[in-house]
Formats: sequence, structure tokens, C-alpha cells
Amino acid sequence: MNDRLRAVNQDLQILGDAYRLGQIQRDEYRARRRHVLAALRSGGDADTTRKSLPAGPAAARPRAPQSSSPPAAAPTRPAAPSIAWKYWALFGIGMLVVAGALVWLLKAPEDALSPVAPVAARTPLADLEADASEFTARDDWQPASVEAWLARWTRAEPALRRQALSRPALQQLRDQAAYNLSVRKALATPDSNNDPAGSGTESLERLLRALDSAS
Repeated sequence: MNDRLRAVNQDLQILGDAYRLGQIQRDEYRARRRHVLAALRSGGDADTTRKSLPAGPAAARPRAPQSSSPPAAAPTRPAAPSIAWKYWALFGIGMLVVAGALVWLLKAPEDALSPVAPVAARTPLADLEADASEFTARDDWQPASVEAWLARWTRAEPALRRQALSRPALQQLRDQAAYNLSVRKALATPDSNNDPAGSGTESLERLLRALDSAS
């Protein structure tokens, strides 16, 4: 069952990446995700993320018929005049260019010699998106990992969290968390005595509440 759950998680991850990169629309993403979840509940095996690309027809190019007769001899050209003076002119121009570059390097200010401009720092919103994407990609839904991510999420400003919830990375994280919560509840055994902490559902429920409220 763990292998089956991991395979479904991988399919959902591929769908989420395609949606986040703009390769599929939101309606198609949700329809494929529902199809994957329905296949898990019914015991089937569905793969809606990998589609083979149609192979284009090979364009056959006809070859030109080869002639058995030998090629005609090219007409002879008159001897070209001596062009040694052109090489000397190019050499002189090159020397002038090198001398000009040396003078500019000696007189240019230090700022003009800087190789690259400083790279702008990443925004807090981009940090939240990157953290959500990395957490989803790790596919680690153990309570300790979920609580660690929740701690980082709650440290962000409320307005920033509300803004981040509209981004695909956070939507994908919420969908994955909801899916894992439903699977854990479905696979709960009588030995667990419906203990939320023991089955790992308690931390997932707190995660979903935090992503729903963003307060």
C-alpha cells in the first residue's frame, strides 16, 4: 500500500508541476487529479500525467539523379593582383584598436570595470513559494516534518500568507495535504483506535486549517 500511495503521490506531483509551469489549465489539472484519486479508491491504476507525443511523419527527400558524365571544367580566372598591402593595412588597424583598449583600461574608473551587477535578493513571497514547493517535492508527510513546515509558515506576516495562498505552489501543497489526509483516514486500522496523533492525521488537519485561514 505504501508503494501504491507513493506512486499516486508522484503522479500528483507531476500534475502539480505541469499546472505551476502553465502547461495545463486549472480545470484540466483538477479533472486529472480527481481521476487519479478515483482510481486509488476503486483499486485501479490510472496514469493521467504521462502522454506519448505523436511522432511526426518523416519527410522523405528525393535525391537528385547523379550524372555519369564528368563535371565541366571551371573557367580559368586571370591572376589576381598582389594584395599584400591589404594585410599591412589590417595589421595597422588592429594595432590601433589594441592601443585604444589599453588606454581605456588605464583611464577607466573602477566602477566601469565591475564584471556583473549585484543580484537582487529574493522576496519574502518568493521564499514562501520556494519553501512550499520543496516541501511538496520531498513527499515527507510525517508529523515532525509537517509541524516544522507549519512553524515556518506561521512566522510569516498574515498579509504575506494570504497573498501566497493564491500561488500555484501553495495550492499544490494544500491539495497534496488533503489527499494524504484522506488516504490516512481510509487506511486507519482498528489497532490505531482512531488516534489522530498516531495515524498522523492531526498534524495534517492543522496544516489544512492554517492554509484555509491564513490568519
